[in-house]
Amino acid sequence: AGRRASCQNNLRQQGLAIHGYHDVKGRLPSGGRPPDASTIRCGVFVYLLPWLERKDLWDAYDTSVSWSHPTNIPVTSVRIPTYECASAPRHSNQLDHNPDTFN
Repeated sequence: AGRRASCQNNLRQQGLAIHGYHDVKGRLPSGGRPPDASTIRCGVFVYLLPWLERKDLWDAYDTSVSWSHPTNIPVTSVRIPTYECASAPRHSNQLDHNPDTFN
């Protein structure tokens, strides 16, 4: 029951972050992936960082390069509990799905 409540709270926090983003920007954060592999990619979860009380990570993230660029690795490798399910967290320090190597 505790893990379920934790997951529900995480989803609630993500929903509030999406609404907060929309209130400020007037649109929802983009989650689309450009078709060209060389295009700069910045996912929705990065855009939501300031609304999840992780402005420190947002400030450290360089949106002029892809998420996998060495400059962004210190940010993209931080585990954010709000994005994890308490019942099935990843502990291998790998992304749940790397779009370039997903099988």
